[in-house]
Amino acid sequence: MYGVSASDFLRTSRLSTARDALLQLGLSVTEAAYAVGYANPANFSTAFRKYFGIRAEQLPSRQTLLTLVHLRKKMTDCPIANPAKTRSRSSEPVAIR
Repeated sequence: MYGVSASDFLRTSRLSTARDALLQLGLSVTEAAYAVGYANPANFSTAFRKYFGIRAEQLPSRQTLLTLVHLRKKMTDCPIANPAKTRSRSSEPVAIR
C-alpha cells in the first residue's frame, strides 16, 4: 500500500480485525486485544479509541446486532410500517382515458 508506513498499515489491519471480532464473534475487549497480538489490553484500548473515535466497550454486542437485524426484518414485513407491502393490484389507481 502506498503512502502508509508498515507500522501504520499493521496497526490499522489489527484494529480492523479486532473490531470485526468484537462485533461478529462477541469477544471481550481483552480477548480481541490478545487475538490481534496486543500484549497489553490497555494499549489496545487506547489505539482503538484513537483510530475509531469510540471506546471498544461502546461497540454493540453481537446479540444487540442480531436483535436489531431481527427487528428490522420484522419492520419490513409489517404492513403498518411498510404499506407498500400490503398493496394489491386491485388497489392501484386505474387510469381513466
